[in-house]
Amino acid sequence: MDPDVNPAASNVGVPNGTPGPAPLDEISAEVDPQPAMTARSYSLAEVAAMCLPREWKDGERWLSRRISRGEIPAYKVGRVWRMTDVDVTAFIDSRRKPPKPKPDVVDTNPPTPRTLRDALSPRSRARLERYP
Repeated sequence: MDPDVNPAASNVGVPNGTPGPAPLDEISAEVDPQPAMTARSYSLAEVAAMCLPREWKDGERWLSRRISRGEIPAYKVGRVWRMTDVDVTAFIDSRRKPPKPKPDVVDTNPPTPRTLRDALSPRSRARLERYP
């Protein structure tokens, strides 16, 4: 056995006195890794399954047409359309119906007709004009 090699050391085969590899904590502190991307990408099939009614036969085609027209945000990788979380949220928000404003005062009484002719429906008025 070689007297310069310490068999109990974690770095077997490295002579005594030479520094071994640095611990992982020191390595990670030295290297500044780029932040990991957290945006998830979805295919049109996944978006159709998540957002569109299940009764629709071809939701992917519907999405593809709206994307091609520029109505829905997305990006293309090769021949395949993809959507991120932000794109899916924008799509859902664009399809939301705004709430109806509440009227201040509701008049429950219909206007009183002035003549018999005013009380008739448009169709009945037209008949009266045809057959006097």
